[in-house]
Amino acid sequence: MSDLFSGVQYCGTHMARRSVGRCAYCGRPLCGLCASRGREGQLYCARALCWIRLLAERICGRIGIPRGGVWAPRVATVCVVALLCASVMPAAAKLMPNSSQSPRSSEYPGGLSERDSAESSAKPRPDGEAQVQRVAFYRPPASPVSRPELSDAPSTQAAHLEWFDALDNIEKGCSERAEIALTFDGGWEANATPFILDALRAERIRATFFLTGLYMKRYPETVRKIVSEGHEVGNHTWSHPHLTTMAVDGQQNTLPDVTRETVIEELSRAEALFRELTGKRMVRLWRAPYGEHNPEIRAWAKDAGFLHVYWTKAEAGEEGNGLDSLDWVADPSAPIYRSSEEAIRTLIGSARSGGIILMHLGTQRSVDQFHLRLPQLIEGLQRQGFDFVTVSSMAAQLAIASTEGDSSLG
Repeated sequence: MSDLFSGVQYCGTHMARRSVGRCAYCGRPLCGLCASRGREGQLYCARALCWIRLLAERICGRIGIPRGGVWAPRVATVCVVALLCASVMPAAAKLMPNSSQSPRSSEYPGGLSERDSAESSAKPRPDGEAQVQRVAFYRPPASPVSRPELSDAPSTQAAHLEWFDALDNIEKGCSERAEIALTFDGGWEANATPFILDALRAERIRATFFLTGLYMKRYPETVRKIVSEGHEVGNHTWSHPHLTTMAVDGQQNTLPDVTRETVIEELSRAEALFRELTGKRMVRLWRAPYGEHNPEIRAWAKDAGFLHVYWTKAEAGEEGNGLDSLDWVADPSAPIYRSSEEAIRTLIGSARSGGIILMHLGTQRSVDQFHLRLPQLIEGLQRQGFDFVTVSSMAAQLAIASTEGDSSLG
């Protein structure tokens, strides 16, 4: 349209904007927002796609179809579809998987093939503050880091069998090695497990998990994920039963209904389910539920092929519960209750070489959940110079130190 007084041309669509020319097809005044310039410099209506209509009419003229005929709109539609395909297909091709790759014939339990495992492990480790945000704002990287398959610990080699068989309990590793083992017990709840796995993956840490048969039966995919990410899994019995009178009289006396057959069945059933789910054997380690064990029970477990693992207790004259996080205490009025902040501070302050930290894969706390501060615990231990190892690795080092007469045995 034009101003009646000044004669200035304005855009037919955006009436407040001055026209920069007219459409070569329909003659409408165009502004810079709605004009599209063709190869020969002509202007066309970008929104009305007049240049496509003009192209369709030219094609119709070439093949003898008169302008305005019924076939002209159809040819224009074909032109639009062809142009859209030409612009979209290259981008879509980048998103399509490479069909030349061979099928995933050999897969890990978690679904990663050997090729995927190698590619993901070759990716650079993400850095920066966004990765190490704390507590509820922590966001681990989205892509999983592949782990190597678990293998039998060096402690099972022939050179160390005599010492390994003679031992029935591990509470800490070599005191001269700046190493710490993170251990997680899974009894029946798994509401903290996803965050824990993400935090460990973000820092490329392998940990030791002790799982019950009930946990594995309830969360089979979680168990496969734990294994696929390279963590080692030990036995936590089938049903998490009480084994001693600790809860009654504070003593570690074997309960009357607990027998050798009871202990072996609890451990054997859990291991059988683990092998069924993952196709692998558990590491030859177990942890007694509730920390209830004694030499008799440990000897029965050794008959089933499992070495007992406790957690590092407080040193003589030292207050507290050693490296037990007490994350399982949910009642704030309980004498041993710790806030998550206090628990982290205590663990970092009590950390020592060869320490074994006890944590859990589930929580009954609705607020102030300990596992949300796991990245903070990891960072605090790293600042003290600790490396993170599995319990089987600690056992191997203990075996080597034992055969060499090392005085650093824990």
